[in-house]
Amino acid sequence: MFQVLVQGAPRAAGHEPLHAILFGNLALMLGLFCLAGLAWASRQPERVFWCCFMTLGALLGCFASLLSGTRGGWVVLPGLLAVILMAFGGWLTLRRRVQLAIFGTLLVVSAVAIPQTGVHSRLASGIEHASRYLSGERTVATAARVELWRGAVMLISDRPLLGWGDAEYFEGMAQFSEAGRLDPATSNYWHSHSDVLDAWARRGAFGMLVLLAIYLLPVWLFREGLRARDPERRALATCGLLLPVGFAGFGLTYTFMAYSVGMAAYTGWFCVIWGLYSSLPPDTAYLDPSQ
Repeated sequence: MFQVLVQGAPRAAGHEPLHAILFGNLALMLGLFCLAGLAWASRQPERVFWCCFMTLGALLGCFASLLSGTRGGWVVLPGLLAVILMAFGGWLTLRRRVQLAIFGTLLVVSAVAIPQTGVHSRLASGIEHASRYLSGERTVATAARVELWRGAVMLISDRPLLGWGDAEYFEGMAQFSEAGRLDPATSNYWHSHSDVLDAWARRGAFGMLVLLAIYLLPVWLFREGLRARDPERRALATCGLLLPVGFAGFGLTYTFMAYSVGMAAYTGWFCVIWGLYSSLPPDTAYLDPSQ
């Protein structure tokens, strides 16, 4: 808020080594972790304090995402909320669901309507870029991302098993640009803006499968926790599932795992969540899947 509302920055970006995309997506994850933590907070002796604390964290995390202008995170948000609804939807009455839907709608409308948030301008620029690209223009930001995806696919088609490595990745992209097969603007980017494509192009099919395994490991470990009767176990399991769903979603339009801070956040959060989850007393009481 200080960066955007006081310093007048166009997008909240945190501080080095973060930039707007990394900062906005990490803030969104923290906000949703707090939202999942409400189940734990509501069962604590000081539940009023903890519920207010977690609610504030959820709101500020989402607000930081809005101020960052990171549209990739906004696209993934419905899927992340679906994970939370899948975990706790059975605990919400119909009245509470309607209230949450109304609150969420008002929050989105307010974010778009208030110019200072920058949400409206980011949405408008995204629509403009898409329309210009579809009309044949290839020099805008959206076109650059699509061109990077095309280049990565061409590299994969040449070496699908072994990949190109870091150095030859740049050489291959430069050759495509010089041959007129890609827009020259792609030479300004050091990754392909897609985690799966980037891993496959650089490290081959095995590297891509390892990345998928990194995403699937938390899903396998936390899957049973979504049906736990213990609210703390269920809250931690929800965070454990939000982590791969969020990072895989962010990786659709950005190479999140190419940054050390992205890998550190993923592995660090995973270790903390799994450590807390596995240290809980054994819980053999699970809800019926139909509940």
